Amino acid sequence: MAETTPDQRLHLVMGGRVKDPRGF
Repeated sequence: MAETTPDQRLHLVMGGRVKDPRGF
């Protein structure tokens, strides 16, 4: 899970931090 998909990135930005804190 090194690469984050555009969908997961959106979730990270919307939910703040789901699994990857460095997703920002």
